Amino acid sequence: MKLISKKNILTIHIILSIILFSIGCIEENLTAEEIKTKVLDMDSSTSDYSYTMHTTTYYGGQTKEMSYNVLLKKPDKVKSIAISPANQSESISVLDGTNLWGYNPNTNTVKKISLTNISDIKTIDYYNIIKYFFDDANVSLIGKQQLNKKEGYLLKIKPSSSKTYDLIDSTKIWVDQETWLPLKYDTYDKNGTLTMTIQIQDLKVNTGISDSEFVFGIPPGAEIIDSV
Repeated sequence: MKLISKKNILTIHIILSIILFSIGCIEENLTAEEIKTKVLDMDSSTSDYSYTMHTTTYYGGQTKEMSYNVLLKKPDKVKSIAISPANQSESISVLDGTNLWGYNPNTNTVKKISLTNISDIKTIDYYNIIKYFFDDANVSLIGKQQLNKKEGYLLKIKPSSSKTYDLIDSTKIWVDQETWLPLKYDTYDKNGTLTMTIQIQDLKVNTGISDSEFVFGIPPGAEIIDSV
């Protein structure tokens, strides 16, 4: 067996260092458009995902917080469970591929909507939320920034004039460098005042979510309201 000499080992280390440094430089020097492309390209390689979404809105001197657990399986299955605030916890919405079910625990009622009556089911998809912010918008790179000890990129999104709203004039989006998915959004009005924060936590992608997760069980005694 032929042993590798110290000189050859040193040569290998130098070559590997150059390769790794080159890869690192490529990632370090990504442009805003390249990051945007990586984010949007993730859609084609994703079949299911789950996450917890926390939203905080700031309007009229009031701060409101809401949290949801969300599961999605392409092409047409979604489940969302409210976990806060307390008066909305256990509210459930389930899209099972045929119907959209919504349960209100305060009134113990279930609203059922046929899928054929939903004009654009894609709006529920998290990737379509991502596309909403990125499409027809100017994207600039603020820089690299950590979020919860994760490395990522902070982008500023300025929508076209046709998509501007009073409460959303610009958005700062934090993109995870490992998954290339946005995990935090801060929206600002025309005065630069923070109007909303959306944070995605415990994101899991392509875990093989079972169809059984999207079977809606009608709570005991609940009244079913069919929407035509």
